[in-house]
Amino acid sequence: MTSVVRRTERMKLSDAFSIRQYCRHAKNLYNHANYIYRAQLGDYNHYPVKKRHCTSAYEMMDILRHHPTYRALPSHTSQQIIKVLVKAWRSFWKAMESWKKNPKAFRSRPKPPKMLPKDGFFTLYFTADQCRIRDGHLHFPRMIGLKIRTRLQNKVKQVRILPRPGYFIVEIIYERAARPPRDPRNILAIDLGLDNLIAGVSNVAPPVLIRGSAIKSYNQWYNKEKSRLQSIYALQQPNRTRPEWGEKMIRLMEQRYWRIENYLHQASSTLIQYCQKHDIDTIVIGYNEGWKQNISIGKRNNQNFVGVPFLNLVRKIEYKAEEQGISVIRHEESYTSKCSFLDNEEIRKHST
Repeated sequence: MTSVVRRTERMKLSDAFSIRQYCRHAKNLYNHANYIYRAQLGDYNHYPVKKRHCTSAYEMMDILRHHPTYRALPSHTSQQIIKVLVKAWRSFWKAMESWKKNPKAFRSRPKPPKMLPKDGFFTLYFTADQCRIRDGHLHFPRMIGLKIRTRLQNKVKQVRILPRPGYFIVEIIYERAARPPRDPRNILAIDLGLDNLIAGVSNVAPPVLIRGSAIKSYNQWYNKEKSRLQSIYALQQPNRTRPEWGEKMIRLMEQRYWRIENYLHQASSTLIQYCQKHDIDTIVIGYNEGWKQNISIGKRNNQNFVGVPFLNLVRKIEYKAEEQGISVIRHEESYTSKCSFLDNEEIRKHST
């Protein structure tokens, strides 16, 4: 019996004035609705959280239905933007309730959703009723007037257009079949690192090693180039505390994102192919939440370690494994990562 999973196809779209204007309209609607919510916020320091009424998405739609900020976009798109904002506010109140009970469980006090910059943009959302795949192209609503080539033949669940400096990211959410998970018999345990991005051992297969030196060396070059550009911008804008970045910096950051994203996709795909080849049904990943916070392993090692998006890699492994019916378990290893099995060290917290 197969199960159904949601997947996302991402593609890069060249900058277009009309799309950027709609993203600006989306920002205006988000800020308008957020202004109303923030006005209802009051003094949340002393107000009982459980008695707090948060205007529902449908109530907010009724309030804004005839306003120009709402009508500047297709109605379904406006509704989705309001739902995203309502979800953020509900998460805020839920976090506030937990924070009041146990502040130590949080790194800092929860903050309400912020207003977006006046000259900023926001994501455009489109539902399955608005978009269609026909003749190898994704067709958007007539009001948007956009058509994009796609490899998908599946029915669309949702489409998002994410604004980026100089371009857009189009995300098509769709459903596909996945194999059901199997009983855990053949297990692979992997450890994440810098020089060796993935190191794994199994009870049924030879060890697997995927190098991470390519990411490490690229990050070292990126950090030097970023520092060089920052010093130039600081000299060009001496009166600014935080100099504004130019096109070279934006292109540099964009290049780094896509290069590392591509490498992580290749690494995770290689790992899943290894699991399929050796009939492995369970992957155990050593991962600690917040392990990059206040890390102290030396200045150079700190920079190298923080620059690798390990959580992004773990998520890629998880969703690719799910399609093949492979279970993935994240195992907390704060007490074992510094213990030596060969030296028969006690499993406990070590200072060094």
